[in-house]
Amino acid sequence: AVKMIYQYSAGVPRLINTLCDNCLFEAYLQKLSGVVPQIVQSVAGDLGLTTLPNLDGEQGINAHLSKIESLLAKMEQRRT
Repeated sequence: AVKMIYQYSAGVPRLINTLCDNCLFEAYLQKLSGVVPQIVQSVAGDLGLTTLPNLDGEQGINAHLSKIESLLAKMEQRRT
């Protein structure tokens, strides 16, 4: 599940926190003792997250920065 969280968040701390918080809540609702990959996938889908391609190097990061910003904006809208 941890690897999936990285894949969906691209290592962005704010996305990691939001995804993990929602995964923990979902696991609690399902009365599970831990977060399983199916929960991560389901929650990521609910949040509109997709796995991002490899972000190696500055060029890769810059190429996907707008995608990350868009995801953050969508998540912020859903919180309000």
